[in-house]
Formats: sequence, C-alpha cells, structure tokens
Amino acid sequence: EADDESVEVISAEWRFGDGGTSTELNPTHEFVAQDQYTVSVDYVFFNEECGEVESREVKLGYIIACEPPAVAEGAPGFFQMGHVDGLQYQAYNHSDVTTYGCIDEIAWNAYKGTSVADATEANLVLSANAWAPILEFPADGSYVVVMTVGGPGGVVASSMVVNTADVGSGGCNSAPGAAGLGLVGLLALRRRRR
Repeated sequence: EADDESVEVISAEWRFGDGGTSTELNPTHEFVAQDQYTVSVDYVFFNEECGEVESREVKLGYIIACEPPAVAEGAPGFFQMGHVDGLQYQAYNHSDVTTYGCIDEIAWNAYKGTSVADATEANLVLSANAWAPILEFPADGSYVVVMTVGGPGGVVASSMVVNTADVGSGGCNSAPGAAGLGLVGLLALRRRRR
C-alpha cells in the first residue's frame, strides 16, 4: 500500500515465490511446502499530483514458511545421548534444519525418574539451551531427558530415559536407541501465512 494520499493503487499482481500469484490488493497466501520464498508485487497506481498512471515493481523480501520441527532424514529420532566422562553425557540433536530459520528455540531438561510422568518441576535436575550440549547429571540413576524444539511452525518435544553411572571416561553410546524415544507433545500445527 502506498503511504502517499495522492497515490491511488489501481491494480496489483503479487508473486509469492512458489508459483502462486494474486491480483487482490491485500491478498493472503498459504504456502504448501516448507522453504524460503521471495515475494514481489507489480502495482499500477494513479498519481493525482502528476495526473499520470505509473507502474512499479517492489520486491518485498523473504518469507520463511515452516512446518512443525521434524527429525532429520535417516536419523533414529529427535536426539540420542552418548557417554562422555563420569556423569557427563553428550546430547546429539537430530532435528531437521534444511530450511534455515524454522527452528529458533531449543531447551533441554532432565528430570529424576523413569517416565514422562516424572517430568515435573519438583524432579527437575538440570536445564540447557544449546543445540547439542554436554549434560552433567548430579548422581547415578535414571533420568528423563526432554528436548523441546520450536519455531514459526510449532513446537515439538521428545523424551528419552537415560540410566547414568559414573564409570569414568569411555565413549560408549549409552543411548537406549530409537525405541527409547517418545514424542511428548506437538503444538501449533499450522504453517506460517503471509
């Protein structure tokens, strides 16, 4: 829309970067695939001051269309845990990042217990906000690790039970494998519209 009151927009042709177009002055558009798109518009306007009809193309910028976070292709689940040293375990994040900007928040929480039902504030023993942190557990035992990833397309949480033991340095993978992964929640299942 033009800010100048002496300019009247007569027509517009929008290109959304995915093959979709519109001739509405103020359109809405739903993207059907996650990706980055360049949106532009050609508009014709009447300039009252000059008494002329003019046309102009404007590239409005990039749109990121996102679906809820997903597991990277070929990965066994959203994450795995591997023993590093003592009670330190490396978190391996397998979230799909093929479209930049679709994941913009991440949180790791570990709770004392053996099931998602134990994931309560009273059982919380550690938190982190890195992509693939090293988590140091407070003592030997069983813990429910919950990784939550989110972005414009929604939020997804995944959990795994980790049985820790202070066995010194090793490098063995202590993850219970893909069978230990469980989807905790899936929210906001809509794509971003522009």
